Parts: sequence; structure tokens; C-alpha cells
Amino acid sequence: MTNPTVDNKIYLHDMAHFQSMYRDFFAPLCLFASKFVTDNEKDLVNSLFAKLWQRKIVFDSYEHCRNYLYKAVQHACLDELNLRKNSKIREEKYVKSFPLQDEAVDQLIIENEYWATIFRELTKLPTPYNNVLSMSYVEGLKNHEIAEELNLSMQTVKNQKSKGLKLLRSLLLKHASLPTLLAWLLR
Repeated sequence: MTNPTVDNKIYLHDMAHFQSMYRDFFAPLCLFASKFVTDNEKDLVNSLFAKLWQRKIVFDSYEHCRNYLYKAVQHACLDELNLRKNSKIREEKYVKSFPLQDEAVDQLIIENEYWATIFRELTKLPTPYNNVLSMSYVEGLKNHEIAEELNLSMQTVKNQKSKGLKLLRSLLLKHASLPTLLAWLLR
């Protein structure tokens, strides 16, 4: 117990009082904190004493200081538990925002490679077929919109689209991996 002052107050900005209170309460407060948190109770108690030193708090009595220290440790532990809980919630939300597991990522890669192959082969088609198919399937335009934009008849757009799809299918069938990819995509 600290040496009492004339007015029986505890001045935590006084080095002798601070050291005495630290020596008297550090171990009991760590034990108390361990009832709430199990891994960093010493850090919590040290942090509390550091804050008290900086704030230069004056207590009316030894009992007042003791009560304050226990309450402050309890609140620090509860804050720590809330931080952990919130951290776990944020972590779970983060994991849920990326719901893809390794298997799903593999499937995405396969699908992307499939589409990349289609687009590469599309560029190998003669320009009229490439234009019509790109406008239809990439840009999402309707046949009449394509006809207007390219200044073609509707029947010409339909013919070029049909011939372009046949050419594209024949180019895609030359790829050994595409039948597997098609089977995977169509399941």
C-alpha cells in the first residue's frame, strides 16, 4: 500500500504513488482481467496504467483508486471483447464477400478461358460475319438494329449471322479443350 499523503489522496502523476499502485495492483488486475480475456490481460493492464499516468488522475483514497482500477480493467476487457467480436464479424463479412472456394475459382478460370477462345476465334472470321456476330452477341443489338447501323437488309444480317455462327462453330471444334469446356458449361 502506498504511503498516505496528508490529505489521504492518491496522486498517480506522483512517481512514488504510481509505482506503489502499479506494484500493488498489477498482478491482481491481470488475474481479474484473465477472467474476461485469456491472452493479453497484461497488455490491457499495462495500457490502463499508461493512460492513468498520462491523465494525472487524483483519487480521494486508496479504496477509491482500487475500485476505479477494477472497473477500468473490466471496461477495458469488455471493449477488447467487443473489438474481437466486431473484428470477427468484419472477417466473416469479408469472407462472405468472396464466396468463391478453390473449386469455384477453377470453374471461373475455365469459363473465362472458354470465352477468351470464342472471342479470339471470332476475330478470325471474315469482317462481315465478325461485325454482325459481335454486334449481336457482344453488344446485344437486335437484328433490325444491326441492319440499320450497317445499312444492310434484315435478311442479309440473318444470313451473315447464320453463316458466321457455322464458321465459328467449326473453328471452335478444332480446339481439343473446348468440347470439355462446352460439356462443363452446359451441365
